[in-house]
Amino acid sequence: LIPKTPEAAVLTIEFDNPVFHEGVNVTVRAGDKWSKRLRLGDYFTPVRKGCTDDAPTHIDCVIGIFYCPLDELPDGLLVHEHDPACRTKAGLATELARIYGPGKNRLVTAIVWLRKEKS
Repeated sequence: LIPKTPEAAVLTIEFDNPVFHEGVNVTVRAGDKWSKRLRLGDYFTPVRKGCTDDAPTHIDCVIGIFYCPLDELPDGLLVHEHDPACRTKAGLATELARIYGPGKNRLVTAIVWLRKEKS
Protein backbone atom coordinates (compact mmCIF):
# COMPACT_ATOMS: atom_id res chain seq x y z
CA LEU A 1 0.00 0.00 0.00
CA ILE A 2 1.49 3.30 -1.09
CA PRO A 3 -0.15 6.24 0.68
CA LYS A 4 -1.42 9.10 -1.40
CA THR A 5 0.09 12.52 -0.85
CA PRO A 6 -1.71 14.84 1.58
CA GLU A 7 -2.46 17.18 -1.32
CA ALA A 8 -4.51 14.36 -2.88
CA ALA A 9 -6.99 14.36 0.02
CA VAL A 10 -10.35 14.43 -1.69
CA LEU A 11 -12.50 12.93 1.04
CA THR A 12 -14.02 15.08 3.72
CA ILE A 13 -15.45 13.74 6.95
CA GLU A 14 -17.95 15.87 8.86
CA PHE A 15 -17.73 16.24 12.63
CA ASP A 16 -20.38 17.56 15.03
CA ASN A 17 -17.64 18.34 17.55
CA PRO A 18 -14.35 18.96 15.70
CA VAL A 19 -12.00 18.79 18.69
CA PHE A 20 -8.83 16.86 17.87
CA HIS A 21 -5.60 15.65 19.46
CA GLU A 22 -2.22 16.24 17.88
CA GLY A 23 -1.17 12.68 17.05
CA VAL A 24 -3.57 9.72 17.20
CA ASN A 25 -7.34 10.31 16.97
CA VAL A 26 -10.38 8.06 16.71
CA THR A 27 -13.89 8.73 15.45
CA VAL A 28 -16.69 6.17 15.61
CA ARG A 29 -19.52 6.11 13.07
CA ALA A 30 -22.67 3.99 13.00
CA GLY A 31 -22.82 1.38 10.24
CA ASP A 32 -20.29 0.31 7.64
CA LYS A 33 -20.25 3.23 5.17
CA TRP A 34 -16.79 4.47 6.18
CA SER A 35 -15.33 0.97 6.41
CA LYS A 36 -16.07 0.69 2.68
CA ARG A 37 -14.98 4.21 1.66
CA LEU A 38 -11.65 4.51 3.48
CA ARG A 39 -8.43 2.53 3.15
CA LEU A 40 -5.25 2.58 5.20
CA GLY A 41 -3.06 5.43 4.03
CA ASP A 42 -5.95 7.59 2.77
CA TYR A 43 -5.76 11.28 3.59
CA PHE A 44 -8.91 13.22 4.40
CA THR A 45 -10.03 16.66 5.46
CA PRO A 46 -12.10 16.93 8.64
CA VAL A 47 -14.78 19.65 8.55
CA ARG A 48 -17.37 20.96 10.98
CA LYS A 49 -20.77 19.54 10.03
CA GLY A 50 -22.44 21.88 7.56
CA CYS A 51 -19.28 23.95 6.99
CA THR A 52 -17.29 23.45 3.80
CA ASP A 53 -15.05 26.51 3.74
CA ASP A 54 -12.62 25.58 6.53
CA ALA A 55 -9.04 25.69 5.23
CA PRO A 56 -7.12 22.54 6.24
CA THR A 57 -4.41 23.27 8.80
CA HIS A 58 -3.37 19.66 9.45
CA ILE A 59 -2.50 16.49 7.59
CA ASP A 60 -4.91 13.67 8.52
CA CYS A 61 -4.00 10.10 7.47
CA VAL A 62 -5.99 6.90 8.18
CA ILE A 63 -3.89 4.35 10.10
CA GLY A 64 -6.63 1.95 11.20
CA ILE A 65 -10.22 0.94 10.49
CA PHE A 66 -12.31 -1.33 12.72
CA TYR A 67 -15.82 -2.58 11.92
CA CYS A 68 -17.41 -4.38 14.85
CA PRO A 69 -20.21 -4.34 17.40
CA LEU A 70 -20.04 -1.28 19.64
CA ASP A 71 -19.57 -3.35 22.77
CA GLU A 72 -16.46 -5.01 21.27
CA LEU A 73 -14.55 -1.75 20.68
CA PRO A 74 -11.46 -1.85 22.92
CA ASP A 75 -11.54 0.71 25.74
CA GLY A 76 -7.92 1.56 24.89
CA LEU A 77 -9.08 2.74 21.49
CA LEU A 78 -11.67 5.09 22.99
CA VAL A 79 -8.93 6.88 24.94
CA HIS A 80 -8.05 8.47 21.58
CA GLU A 81 -11.65 9.38 20.66
CA HIS A 82 -11.58 12.97 19.44
CA ASP A 83 -14.82 13.93 21.24
CA PRO A 84 -14.43 13.95 25.04
CA ALA A 85 -18.10 12.92 25.44
CA CYS A 86 -17.36 9.67 23.58
CA ARG A 87 -14.37 8.32 25.49
CA THR A 88 -16.50 5.70 27.29
CA LYS A 89 -18.85 3.18 25.68
CA ALA A 90 -21.83 4.68 27.52
CA GLY A 91 -20.96 8.19 26.36
CA LEU A 92 -20.30 6.98 22.83
CA ALA A 93 -23.63 5.10 22.71
CA THR A 94 -25.49 8.23 23.87
CA GLU A 95 -23.79 10.42 21.25
CA LEU A 96 -24.33 7.90 18.43
CA ALA A 97 -28.04 7.69 19.34
CA ARG A 98 -28.26 11.50 19.27
CA ILE A 99 -26.61 11.75 15.86
CA TYR A 100 -27.96 8.65 14.08
CA GLY A 101 -31.14 7.90 16.04
CA PRO A 102 -31.86 5.19 18.60
CA GLY A 103 -30.92 1.63 17.71
CA LYS A 104 -28.58 2.60 14.84
CA ASN A 105 -25.31 2.02 16.71
CA ARG A 106 -25.08 -1.74 17.16
CA LEU A 107 -22.43 -2.14 14.43
CA VAL A 108 -19.92 0.67 14.14
CA THR A 109 -16.87 1.72 12.18
CA ALA A 110 -13.98 3.17 14.18
CA ILE A 111 -11.57 5.24 12.12
CA VAL A 112 -8.11 5.73 13.60
CA TRP A 113 -6.01 8.50 12.12
CA LEU A 114 -2.77 10.32 12.62
CA ARG A 115 -2.95 14.10 12.68
CA LYS A 116 -0.03 16.45 12.37
CA GLU A 117 0.19 20.14 11.73
CA LYS A 118 1.02 21.18 8.18
CA SER A 119 4.51 22.55 7.89
